[in-house]
Amino acid sequence: MLPTRTDAQACVAGTARVAGVNDAMASGAVDLDRLFDASLPRVQHRAVGLRALDIVGRVLPKLIQSDGLHAERVGLVPTGAVGRTSPRGRLRRYSPGMDVVRAMPLLTVTDLDAALDKYVQVTGMEVVMNHGWIATLAPSGDSAAQLSLIATDPTGPVNPSASIEVDDVDAAYRAAMDAELEIVYEITNEEWGVRRFFFRDSDGNVVNVLSHM
Repeated sequence: MLPTRTDAQACVAGTARVAGVNDAMASGAVDLDRLFDASLPRVQHRAVGLRALDIVGRVLPKLIQSDGLHAERVGLVPTGAVGRTSPRGRLRRYSPGMDVVRAMPLLTVTDLDAALDKYVQVTGMEVVMNHGWIATLAPSGDSAAQLSLIATDPTGPVNPSASIEVDDVDAAYRAAMDAELEIVYEITNEEWGVRRFFFRDSDGNVVNVLSHM
C-alpha cells in the first residue's frame, strides 16, 4: 500500500536523532502534516510500497525551500556547513569546514605516454603534471578543466575512476565513514606530497579523495 502520513511521522520519530529534527519539530518549525500534504501528489505517482524514509527525504527539503529556512536552522546539517537539495529532492549533507578544490575524471590507460600524445593531439590540452604513472591535462592557461590518465596506481589496490581534491581530507574521511561507504584504501600520506584515501560507492565507482600536504 501507499505510505501514509503516519508512516512519515513514525519515520521522522525513528530517525530524529540522526537527522537532528527533534527541536525543530517540537518548536513547530517542521509542520510535517502540511508538508506531507504538499508532497503527496508527487508521492502517489511512484510505485506502490514506497518507503516512508523516501517520503521524509522529499518532505524535509521542501521545508527548507517553501519556508525559506536554512538547513542549519532545522538542525539537518551542522552549523557552518552548507546544505542543498539535489535535483531529486534529497537533502545533501556536507562536512563543516571542508571545501572541494577540484574534481576530475581518471581514465585508465595501458601506455601513458602514447595515450598522452593522442589526447594532446585531439583535445589541444597540455600536460600540466606527469608522475610517470599518472598525468594530468588541462587547457592552456585554464586549470579549471582537467583530465587525468593513469596507468597503475603505485600504492592503491585499484585505479580510481575519479579524483576529488578537498581542503581537509580528514573531514572528508570522517564524512565517508559516517556515510558507511566502503573504504578501499585507508587514509595515507603519500611520498609525492598528498594525503588521500579511496572509497567505493554503491555502484562500484572508486573515488580518490585527497589534500596536498
